[in-house]
Amino acid sequence: MHNLKITVGLSSPVILSRYTTIDSILIALYFAKLRKLGRIGNDFVKTEDFIPEISKFIQVKNGALSGSIWYVGKEATVSPSNAMLVKTKDREHMLKYTGKIQDNDGSGEYKLYRFGFEALDIKEIYFYVVGDKEIIEDLLKDLKGIGKKNSVGFGLIDKIKVEETDEDKSFIIKGQASRPLPCRSWNLESDRVMFYRAYPPYYDKKDKVPCYMPPTSLIEYEPIENSRNYISLKEQDYIYPTKFAYNAVKEVLPKPDYPQMIEAKTCSACGKVHDRGVKLTDVFKPASNNDYAFLEKGDFICEYCDWSVKSESQNYLGYLLIAQNWHKHIQGKNMEGENDKEKQEIRAQLFSNLDEQTPPFYIGIKSTKNQQHVVFKSTVSISNALIPIQYGNDTYVIDVELFNRAIDELKKLIKETGISKIFWINQEIISGPVFHLPAKDDTPKNRESLNNFYKKYDRSIRVFLNRAVITEEDVKKRKTKKS
Repeated sequence: MHNLKITVGLSSPVILSRYTTIDSILIALYFAKLRKLGRIGNDFVKTEDFIPEISKFIQVKNGALSGSIWYVGKEATVSPSNAMLVKTKDREHMLKYTGKIQDNDGSGEYKLYRFGFEALDIKEIYFYVVGDKEIIEDLLKDLKGIGKKNSVGFGLIDKIKVEETDEDKSFIIKGQASRPLPCRSWNLESDRVMFYRAYPPYYDKKDKVPCYMPPTSLIEYEPIENSRNYISLKEQDYIYPTKFAYNAVKEVLPKPDYPQMIEAKTCSACGKVHDRGVKLTDVFKPASNNDYAFLEKGDFICEYCDWSVKSESQNYLGYLLIAQNWHKHIQGKNMEGENDKEKQEIRAQLFSNLDEQTPPFYIGIKSTKNQQHVVFKSTVSISNALIPIQYGNDTYVIDVELFNRAIDELKKLIKETGISKIFWINQEIISGPVFHLPAKDDTPKNRESLNNFYKKYDRSIRVFLNRAVITEEDVKKRKTKKS
């Protein structure tokens, strides 16, 4: 086994989750090879069942695989743009539970989903791993694209270089995790903790545990002086978001009584086994719900997920901060505040002080005014240092230390450069390049400032900076809109 750095050269913009790790890529390639050899079928494969074989080419240590998230070089040029893409349905699943196959650009359960992704135009990214160099190089020969939507030209690879390094950075970099590490078997002086899987596939809803998570900056983390005290629940059992939400708001939105099922079943929405609930088709019906794209295969919805969907249709659960014994609206008509100005200032105060929240808690915000269901897609926060926020159909993970630093830096940069806030943040609803600077501001120095800002603060942070920083320009826009 060797300490390795894997550099991936890109010939097109790439769409990558911040927590994409090299081990998940290598294991996907390994399982694809096993399928070609006929050793496994096309059904879901548990990584845990293959640990003895995987450990021959990837180091396994304290219940975690070696393999960091991706990084960009400090001198790299990063140019972000928003890509609006369409997500189609699982047609086999649709036919089984609805008896129909059809697509609809408008609404209803057959709706085709449009997702906004941030694509990064960058020449190369890199990962760290401890493993067998020869086997890993052989696996990577089959890797032609990385990230989402390779089929439409994103994340195309033109070269891959695997080289040995002196230091192992595949688990930890400067005291912080460089990949998800289960708290039950690792001990770090870090409160960047959230529910995550210890083994791939990391997108799966089952078997999530408290994990130390990496800082979200695109460059390798540089420790800073920090006087804030964070809280994390490193031994917390998994909290299902819909049940957590119900316990906080049941006085306002009680759920009906559900008959007990003869046989306990796995909920298609939250992934937990329950003995009370309803049939999938009793909940997700044409013209009333359109969340088939977010459901696991199955025919059962638990009582709490069913309740959350029906309650959200009343627009109550769509804009909430929920703690264990209370909840408050942070957007919409039910939010406190006499007018838009007061609401905006209250919201800015909340997002500027996220570390004052006591875990566990939940933040969910609808991104549209329609019947969008956010709770069952979300993750409950078990730390006030790393906060997953459900914004519409996407989960944004806010690294609070970096977020607070970004707030102060953004205010300073706007004042120093004169560049409007819109060019620093990410307006996720706009398709195309994040910035087209006015000619008077389009200078090498300003572009360098923007580039450095994008490398330090990932998309999640830049999306929510819009809510935390109020500028004079925002005030003028509000007055113009009101008039």
